[in-house]
Amino acid sequence: MDYAIGIILVPDEPMYSKTIELSQGLENSLSETAIPHITLLQAGITEENLKKLKPCLETLAQKYVPFDIVLDSEYIGPMSGSYWLNARKDQELDHIHREIISGTQGLLHEDVDSSMFAIPSKINPEPQWVKDFLGKASLDHYKPHITLGIGKIEINFPISLTSSTLGVYQLGKGCSAAKELFSISLK
Repeated sequence: MDYAIGIILVPDEPMYSKTIELSQGLENSLSETAIPHITLLQAGITEENLKKLKPCLETLAQKYVPFDIVLDSEYIGPMSGSYWLNARKDQELDHIHREIISGTQGLLHEDVDSSMFAIPSKINPEPQWVKDFLGKASLDHYKPHITLGIGKIEINFPISLTSSTLGVYQLGKGCSAAKELFSISLK
């Protein structure tokens, strides 16, 4: 079996609960669909390579201590209406994103279809989003964020959070982190 996965940073408490709370007034809120997170990489992976991914990420996670992330602005998707809290792309966040990409080469693939998602759907754009991640949403095009849902709410920026967990999740609706496959604590 192949999986559509996201390699993510999960906010620590109390920010984890705060992002869930913030999303409550939105359609497809986090409490309905997934956990709050910042995506580092999305791709497809075979079951065999999933077993190889964990030790690879454990080694990488030992290079990082829990670090602060600042959410400093909002974004509303023009077509989907998705409401994001943008994370400041600082040196540490950019570095872990790039290191995840280089450290997982050869394990991941871009040949993704809807059967690889936690909740498969016959009509959805998610497989294309995952296929496009490396070429259109990573490296110099990387825009780290937390998606809260669909709609708009009032938020006072900046918001600071800490992340000490690297997670690998099977993707669900809207490329959300739907089903935990495994997680690793940063050093």
